[in-house]
Amino acid sequence: MLRAGVERSLLIADDVIVIEEPRVNNDNILSLYVETYFNNCDIVIVEGFKEDKIFPKVILLRGKELAVRSWYDRVGDEENVIAMISDQDWPVPYPRFAFSEMREFSQFLIDYFLLAGKKK
Repeated sequence: MLRAGVERSLLIADDVIVIEEPRVNNDNILSLYVETYFNNCDIVIVEGFKEDKIFPKVILLRGKELAVRSWYDRVGDEENVIAMISDQDWPVPYPRFAFSEMREFSQFLIDYFLLAGKKK
């Protein structure tokens, strides 16, 4: 619909509502959408937004190719990175989990956000 020129579309079914609109180039777009649509949520999981430096970030890296290394060199030590999930042994200053350690990672997230909520 967007490619056909529609500014915004709304799809409503029995069990879902979908609003589709073009993404604007705005450095704070993630914050805007979280505040608008998810302000009562305890946690919002978003894929992408690698350049965002506002929200806590978990890095998922698979492999050790040059492209992965290049990306890691750019964002691997950002202050908002709280953990990494990887199949490689990256030397990072935050908790690193293997893909097989999802139970431990889940507990880490619970503990992290419980502690973060107490700091507010």
